[in-house]
Amino acid sequence: MKKRKQLPTRCRRALRWMAALMVLVLACHQLGAYCLTPERVLRKLEQVRHTGETEFLWRDDAPEGWDKGSLRLSGGDHVAILCLYQFSWSGGWEAGSTDYTERRADQPFSAAHYQGWGRYDRDWEKNVDYHYVFGAVEDPGVMELVIFFDAIEGGFDQTVRLTEANWIRNDSGDRFFLCALEPEVGNHSRACSVVGCYADGTMTKRLQLMGSEPRWE
Repeated sequence: MKKRKQLPTRCRRALRWMAALMVLVLACHQLGAYCLTPERVLRKLEQVRHTGETEFLWRDDAPEGWDKGSLRLSGGDHVAILCLYQFSWSGGWEAGSTDYTERRADQPFSAAHYQGWGRYDRDWEKNVDYHYVFGAVEDPGVMELVIFFDAIEGGFDQTVRLTEANWIRNDSGDRFFLCALEPEVGNHSRACSVVGCYADGTMTKRLQLMGSEPRWE
């Protein structure tokens, strides 16, 4: 009977180190210290804000104005989250700029303004900012959302209409949305609001998104 050849001591030692490293990385992933996937980062965000579980609904792995990162919208029964997920070998997957909007069944829709990044110049008139509006449509009667971006100083005004073709639905049929506005150049001061429209032409109250927190008018 032939003896099984044993691996050289150096190889056995290397394999042990590799196995120990894999166990350490997996443990860090479970604890959230070194996330191997964006999904694990999302679980951390949910835990920190006590949002309940959400799921990824939309992603852009090359968002305009940003070289590296994955911009992702997630939604659940209680909240919608828009976050820029970034990866580095030293830190794993991490959350960059993040915004939340709480879902309220007693409101026609929920929405938040997200300004994640920009390109800045010494001459502020050449600054470029990237703006998004996201949320969920709560009232089944709301057929359209109108987003108003008011460039108070510098830049330009924008109006965007979102309809059935723009809704992002989850498995439960809930209607989420994400609107990427045109990049603003030289905008120094701004306001942003959203109005919902019903089939008969009537409109909801206006939700102002700027300031310390959104407010209905």
